[in-house]
Amino acid sequence: MVVAKQPLITVVMPNYNGRSFVEQAIDSVLCQTYPNFELLVVDDCSTDDSLQLIQQKAQCDNRIRIIALAHNVGVANARNAGIAEAKGEYIALLDNDDLWTEDKLERQLALAQKGADIVYCSYDFIDEQNHSIKKPFIVPQQTNFHKMLASSVISCSTSFIKTELMQAHPFKAEFYHEDYVLWMELLQICPTACGDQKVLMHYRQVTGSRSSQKGNAAKERWNIYRKALKLNLAASVWAFVRYAVNGVVKYYLGPFLTDIILFRRKKNMKLAILIQCHKNPEQINRLLERLDHPSVDCFVHIDKKQKFADQIIKRKNVYVLPESERVSVEWAQISQVTATLNLLTAAYSTEKYDYYWLISGQDWPLVAVEKIVDFFENHKGSNFVQFWNSTNHGTNQRNSLDKRNELYFPLGIIGRKLWQKVVKRAYVEITGGYNKTWKIFLRHQPECKFYFGSAWWALNRETVEWMKEYLEKHEEYYNFYRNAVCPDESFFHTLVMLSPYANENTDFLTYVRFQKGANSPDILTQKDYAEAVNSKYLVMRKVDMDVDDFFVNC
Repeated sequence: MVVAKQPLITVVMPNYNGRSFVEQAIDSVLCQTYPNFELLVVDDCSTDDSLQLIQQKAQCDNRIRIIALAHNVGVANARNAGIAEAKGEYIALLDNDDLWTEDKLERQLALAQKGADIVYCSYDFIDEQNHSIKKPFIVPQQTNFHKMLASSVISCSTSFIKTELMQAHPFKAEFYHEDYVLWMELLQICPTACGDQKVLMHYRQVTGSRSSQKGNAAKERWNIYRKALKLNLAASVWAFVRYAVNGVVKYYLGPFLTDIILFRRKKNMKLAILIQCHKNPEQINRLLERLDHPSVDCFVHIDKKQKFADQIIKRKNVYVLPESERVSVEWAQISQVTATLNLLTAAYSTEKYDYYWLISGQDWPLVAVEKIVDFFENHKGSNFVQFWNSTNHGTNQRNSLDKRNELYFPLGIIGRKLWQKVVKRAYVEITGGYNKTWKIFLRHQPECKFYFGSAWWALNRETVEWMKEYLEKHEEYYNFYRNAVCPDESFFHTLVMLSPYANENTDFLTYVRFQKGANSPDILTQKDYAEAVNSKYLVMRKVDMDVDDFFVNC
């Protein structure tokens, strides 16, 4: 159990029938990198079981306090009730269906401690399944009363304000946009508010919610100008015209023009995603659904040992390799390379794609597929391969890597079983040792420098075309790797560095975590979400819905 000390920050979260999302919202608070906070949840007489869920959370973390109201008072008064009970020097507001990134409080506290009375941040938009649904809203670094008349840049769930200010100026429940009224009231006292342009909040738009309804917005804005802010007629008209023009540009004209530009730019962009799978057809199907896009074709290799190929969804842009093109994939053996080559052949014979991206059936996208397409469009010409050569990893690591390719390895001793590990170790010692000069069973090696790295990569069309021609002329290259250990971690990497495109490589695109000394990456769960989604990567691995179905259900 986490025990709270005197908090510096109070997070106020109103809740009414938040069964669907409140746990996620709470988790996004509890995983903050800045720990000195209290989370005050104000339950507004919920009729579902969300209060019980919150109470269960509170039993595990003493930073959570609950105020259960006796009567339903509405979201504005529920916030006011929480603010009145706040113990922290600062208040951060969070609605029960929104989410924070893990560094939200830490970054905003830093701005506040530099003298800002009001702090806000950029945010993106998600739907009920946590899918990104539109471009992020990037806030200006500063705003003031006059700027906010035309365009509100502060959302409730992005706000971070001194407690004394919030307690002195409660929300006015009589106004539809009570939060906007409050920001305008505070900006008449505090000349400037500071914004963090990093996306620190995921703003959920639920069908039928207030945030998704625009019909009464214009009427309510006029009402606020005249009644809440008490502007004269001329000032109200001028402010309303600016507000209306800004709204048209923001919600209609801007996205329309953006869509036209992006369509023109991306209409010829084609991405082949090559997916190696060995388990769980349901998870594979959900992955394919997430990757559905007019510019994306998916090519699926299912381990020949598995019999669920007929369970994979049938769609125009999904190609499942037939049994004749599938191989039985064994860990650390040439079969992994063969499966990848078969995927490349299938894709290459279908269309000349701009990119060929190899992922696992246990990968999961960290961004929307539209952003994936944008990423490759914006990085045309680059390859995405993690690699290192056999001379830059220290003596022990260098010798170990060299042995993978120098020695002839009988396939039977390559595997994860204990007896295979013992026999392989003995074999290496007998045939050459890790640090001895005498060697036996050495093989004739290609005249090239070996490179190693992650088995997962993305290659541009020119590189793949060069590789295809090279392998057709040099059968000995493939044959050499037949009896190497983990050839999938060297075969393509060495090829790329042999090619004319060797200087066009950047890092790979997969978020992955290994325990020290482990042969396989960790299975990632919900607790890993915040770190993964805020990373630079496009996908994460491994995800297993039999262990934690959080990702595949969001």
